Amino acid sequence: MGRTTLQDPENNKPVKKDESNKLFLYDVISSVKFRIAKHREFIKRDYETIQNNIGCSDIINDALIRIKSREDKIDELNEFVEHCL
Repeated sequence: MGRTTLQDPENNKPVKKDESNKLFLYDVISSVKFRIAKHREFIKRDYETIQNNIGCSDIINDALIRIKSREDKIDELNEFVEHCL
């Protein structure tokens, strides 16, 4: 079975637990904000890909799809922080 993005240590910050095995809220918020920053970093790279491949519509279309998907993930993460934490 493949790893999920939440199991990817390069794109996530660790969240510590207290002595009663509950997550520290500050760490959860920090981790979510880190994920948002990573999504924005990948969006920036895709915009660079578009600029560098302006004559290749399939590459541009793929990059635009990835950008839209990441923007949706950012919105979901922001909503999670705003309404749940």
